[in-house]
Amino acid sequence: MKQPRRHRVADFDQHARAVLGDAQKEAEARGGTFVLSGFILLAAASGQDAVGIALLVSMNTNLATLMNAVEAEWSSRSPYLQDAPPTLVNESINAVAGAIEPGSTASVTSLLVAMLAYEGSMASRIVARLGVTPKQLASNLAHIT
Repeated sequence: MKQPRRHRVADFDQHARAVLGDAQKEAEARGGTFVLSGFILLAAASGQDAVGIALLVSMNTNLATLMNAVEAEWSSRSPYLQDAPPTLVNESINAVAGAIEPGSTASVTSLLVAMLAYEGSMASRIVARLGVTPKQLASNLAHIT
């Protein structure tokens, strides 16, 4: 019997799912219904945990400055044009979840690395606003578990 396909978010660890939930709340607070890469970046950096601290240090910023960069990027274009392609978050989730070993879970840092590979991602533009190249941040994040 064919097993029903579960949503790939289920392949992420509890921390990543919590970050995705916070990113969804950010989208809803702005009148949207879909999660954008920039909201995932903000939610991950907002956590008072090792990932959040490492993100802020790697971007050489603080949370207030990051929030200002998110706001500036959000205001710079239509919400529908924030991530290019519009399916970027889903593509990244599927790619990261598809690459894990059976029985293991994916992390939010792996998801961020995948999203930063897209030049058209909101996350990449926010990072660039902070004076950091997305490629350098992705390289730094690849070492965080």
